[in-house]
Formats: sequence, C-alpha cells, structure tokens
Amino acid sequence: MSEAIKSKIKGYRKLEEKIIKKHNEKIQKIEKIINILENKSQIKEDDNFETIVFKKYLELESVRAVANYINELGYRVKTNSYIGERKYIGTDITKIILSDLDIDKDLKEVVKLIQELNYEHMSKKWG
Repeated sequence: MSEAIKSKIKGYRKLEEKIIKKHNEKIQKIEKIINILENKSQIKEDDNFETIVFKKYLELESVRAVANYINELGYRVKTNSYIGERKYIGTDITKIILSDLDIDKDLKEVVKLIQELNYEHMSKKWG
C-alpha cells in the first residue's frame, strides 16, 4: 500500500473519531433531556413560580405557550403603570429561562439547551 493511501486512511480515521465523538456528545445530551423529562418535569404543589415556568417549558417548548399558561393561572408582571400589572409575554418567559435563578441545576441546564435549540431552529427557518 502506498504512503499516499496510508495517509488518506489515517485522515479518514481521524475524521471518523471526530464524528463519533460529536455524535456521542449529542446522544448524551438527548439522554439527559429524556432523564429530566421522566424524573423532573411534573409540576408539584410546592414548586415556586420559576420552577413552574421551567417545567412547563419542558412540556410545551414555547415561551408564548408558557406565558399563556402562566397567565391562565393568574400570575402577572408587576409594573409602574396605573394598573400596576400586566400579563406575561414570551420575552418575560425567555428572561426567566436565561436568568441566573436558584433552581434545580439539571432542570435549568436542560431547559436552556432546549430553548437554544429552538432558537437556532427558528433562526434557520426565518434567517
């Protein structure tokens, strides 16, 4: 076998390893998402507001749908207007998801990952 062929084989083996590593990382992320969905996605009576937002986002994967759900529960954003409050909108939910809140680390990580993936998907769709 010639040196040129051996070099090509070596190059393809490195590419193969890189692809396998990349896909294994994606598989681990998917497994983590599944684990969180199975074990931490149910809303409990003692969950605080932010935890409810995160868990509902896991279910709905839409900040607008989560805002609608939160509004149906009667939650409102405090404002300085004469009314003093308003309904939640999608950007409010996004701010909550992206903020540095003290909630379950794995739940937060998975929700942020899903939110980023959804954002990337929409950017590709509209961009």
